Amino acid sequence: AETSGDGAEANGIYAYEIKISDGTVIAESHSVDGYAFGIYTRYNLLISDSAKVNVADVTSAGESSYGIYVDDGNLVISDSAKVNVAEVISCCSSGIDVGGNLTISSTAEVKVTAVNSTDDSAYGICTYDNLLISDSAKVNVTEVTADSDSKIPSRVSAYGILTSSGNLTISDSAEVTVTEVTGLSASGIGTGWDIEISGGTVTVDVQATAVECPVQGIIPYYDAVISGGAVTVNAIS
Repeated sequence: AETSGDGAEANGIYAYEIKISDGTVIAESHSVDGYAFGIYTRYNLLISDSAKVNVADVTSAGESSYGIYVDDGNLVISDSAKVNVAEVISCCSSGIDVGGNLTISSTAEVKVTAVNSTDDSAYGICTYDNLLISDSAKVNVTEVTADSDSKIPSRVSAYGILTSSGNLTISDSAEVTVTEVTGLSASGIGTGWDIEISGGTVTVDVQATAVECPVQGIIPYYDAVISGGAVTVNAIS
């Protein structure tokens, strides 16, 4: 989908609820002045079984861009589903943005690449509530960049994974990789509540690009409980 004009919103796929359980879905979206969404659901989105979802080239020259956006519901990616989100670019960008909970389980694979904000913060994966990554799921977030002439780090921050008001749980043999996250300030994995890692492997690499600006590999608002698995963090300021 491609739209243009003052205030025009572009949606590749739009519905109140979406269920994708087989086949291949390809979406892209461009807006000159409005918001751009690759896939937009008002409520819940389910991607399961052998479904393949590719969202790429979601751009806006005026407002924010979202690869996959769930407004007021939950996103579940399960079974052997494969989700790929790439090249989400605007003043404020988010690869996957969920207003509720996000669950990635079984042997599902999620990859988010090249999320770039030109005047505000950038988010690889962002949820309002909880994020659960379990079983043998694989999540790879890379090349999340916040770049601006602004000198305010809190405004131009890059986040690999963020749960703004919820918990993050990584368990079983899940693999989570967050690399090449750069901004005036940068956070690999952050939460509004707790982080619990009981298994799997977690790799984080982040870098702050401005002098005396914070860089945080794994940062919960409250507690971090690591009781299993392997965790590697590289944070450079």
